[in-house]
Amino acid sequence: MRVLISGSRGFIGEALVIRLLEEGHEVTRAVHTNPDKNDIVIDYDKGVLLTPGSDPGDRLSGEHHFDAIINLAGEPITASRWDSHKQAKLYDSRINTTGILGNWIQDAPDKPSVFISGSAVGYYGSRQDEILTESSGKGDGFLADLCDDWEKKALSFNTETTRVVAIRTGVVIGKEGGLLKSVLPMFKNGVAGKLGSGQQWMSWISLDDTIRAIMFIMENEAVSASVNLTAPEPVRNADMTQTLAHLLHKPAHIHMPQLALELAMGKRTASEFVLASQRVLPKAITEAGFEFQYPDVETALSHALQV
Repeated sequence: MRVLISGSRGFIGEALVIRLLEEGHEVTRAVHTNPDKNDIVIDYDKGVLLTPGSDPGDRLSGEHHFDAIINLAGEPITASRWDSHKQAKLYDSRINTTGILGNWIQDAPDKPSVFISGSAVGYYGSRQDEILTESSGKGDGFLADLCDDWEKKALSFNTETTRVVAIRTGVVIGKEGGLLKSVLPMFKNGVAGKLGSGQQWMSWISLDDTIRAIMFIMENEAVSASVNLTAPEPVRNADMTQTLAHLLHKPAHIHMPQLALELAMGKRTASEFVLASQRVLPKAITEAGFEFQYPDVETALSHALQV
């Protein structure tokens, strides 16, 4: 298949490009900055895609055809204060990119068969012990509103010709990014421990299963609309912490109280991101026949850490 992918420089995007190429697909990247000669450029000022290598920039014509478009672009969501400027970057980088790609699909005479666009389990807000599936409603807060608008923008381009899927991804476990990139330094420095009460649910997925699931969705016409990309066994924060401590042979006795986290990164970031409780199950993709290679967190962490 001929695949156009945005967000190809991110943690998931880089791994996905490698897998697509390994399986014989033809990959084109859509980037905003520092394009290579074969990259399509996302021009936010004009709201269009530009032809590779064009100077000063010609709009991408309908002569370019892609069988699939995968949209993973977006300002990274980090455990830092989300002031109004940061919130605008988080929002605009997602909604605008999705709109530009979707508008090109609408105008293309030879349309892709599938448009896969990112989202996140932040859609559900913080829901304590409630079991969440794709039929559960939207939660409250900035992240929930962001994911909702992101999905609505993508799904607005769904037609009989182009199947649109919004992927609600959980915390990704992989060797050089995602969860481990943020927590391994704390373990190495002896300051690891549960966050807040430690009872909040974490919905996670291994990087390998994330890539396999995206490939599965790309090739499986039975999957559409919003889909949870999380492992079937979510865990509480305290259990995730203790599993990591066991595998790393490191202590994890430092308790990080909610108040300290709120003072460090702001109440919104702490409550909606770091301490949010989301017990999400991958009902749609499981019912479609997808099988997880790493369904439990200890196996996933062991694989990522190579221990």
